[in-house]
Amino acid sequence: MSTQGGPTGLSERALGPDLARGFMLLFIALANSHYFIAGRGYFGGFPTDGSPVDRGLGLLISTLVDGRAFPMFGVLFGYGVAQIVRRQRESGKEWWPIRKLLWRRSLVLIVLGFLHAMLLYIGDILAAYGVLLFLGVWALRWKDRWLFVVAALVLVLTALPSDDSLAGSAEGPDPSMLPTTFLGQFPDRLVVQPFIAGVGWIGFVTPFLIGLWAGRRRILERPAEHLTLLRTRPCSVSRSRSSARSRSRSSSAASSPGRATTR
Repeated sequence: MSTQGGPTGLSERALGPDLARGFMLLFIALANSHYFIAGRGYFGGFPTDGSPVDRGLGLLISTLVDGRAFPMFGVLFGYGVAQIVRRQRESGKEWWPIRKLLWRRSLVLIVLGFLHAMLLYIGDILAAYGVLLFLGVWALRWKDRWLFVVAALVLVLTALPSDDSLAGSAEGPDPSMLPTTFLGQFPDRLVVQPFIAGVGWIGFVTPFLIGLWAGRRRILERPAEHLTLLRTRPCSVSRSRSSARSRSRSSSAASSPGRATTR
């Protein structure tokens, strides 16, 4: 590995994290795709008046993609931050310059996220990641124990049920997602985007901290050294899919006229 603190050369890049990021970006695009489809009725964000093929694809996306790509990308975001920190430390940098580097990058993410949300897609979460990085810099020197304690605490708090958390939404995409005119999109988006950036990062705290821990151990770069941990993943993925299938069956049933289902 290079001892320089600059960008990683192609010959030095680790294939595992890069492949994982690429797949997660693809899955995030799939998870957001149904927000661009208008319909006469909706359930869980998916139009209910499509063809059997549309409903089948919606079932696959809600089973295998929804709610999985975003937290996994959060883990990879934390993993990448840990990689940056390790490279900077190996090049001889002290902690304060490393923090300033990450703060600059967080501000870039916030600005790019704001512009993207205004001009392209209001659901963009780059700005939320920027806020997360700006605050998450203070966790870089935490001991592993504190990473897990805070991650578990935030997970419990964010998993608490709300009044409508068990009900399937019958509302379509927010008007700010599908504006009727270019200029008409800005009033709604100027209200929605700061909310996404200011609150949305909270849901990524747990995966971010777990990613920091995993990045410290280079789990994706040196999988042979972590076989015991990695062998436990198929079981957890299987349980996750089973839970998702039950939610998807509810979604599929609700797509039939005259039937009401909650999930």
